[in-house]
Amino acid sequence: MDINNILDNAPDQGQDIIITGAMRESLRISARWAKFISLTLLIVMSLALLFSLLLSGVFSSSMGINPLRIIGMGAGGGLSLLISIVFLVAFYAVNIYHYQFATKAQAALRANDQQGMADSFQSLQTYYLIAGIMFAVFVGLYVLGILFGLFAAMLG
Repeated sequence: MDINNILDNAPDQGQDIIITGAMRESLRISARWAKFISLTLLIVMSLALLFSLLLSGVFSSSMGINPLRIIGMGAGGGLSLLISIVFLVAFYAVNIYHYQFATKAQAALRANDQQGMADSFQSLQTYYLIAGIMFAVFVGLYVLGILFGLFAAMLG
């Protein structure tokens, strides 16, 4: 089949999408799982923040030199705490949009609300946008780390 023929016979952009009963059920199940996953990740991230606070205390007490004694943590503890907080805030920002998609989709399906469903898909779009950017940044950091490791290995 010719791709141009498919595109020419596609419905107009302004035409409404019809959601069948099977599609509605799939959306309902997907929203339920999205809510479960996002709530689980919020709990895990809260525990990770707690453990990063505990580890920063361990690092600061194990270092002989404590330049940040005034605030109660050493340089190693402060750095690990800062890195942990930055990553947790970034993951929290992504996860909150995932949770918003789930709750808005569930409410829209219960009330048969077209605007609510549109809002839920907007949250899902934002979730994937931020997650995609974060993925690209992490891949870039891994590539830089590998290149740095190769360069360090070549130097000796």
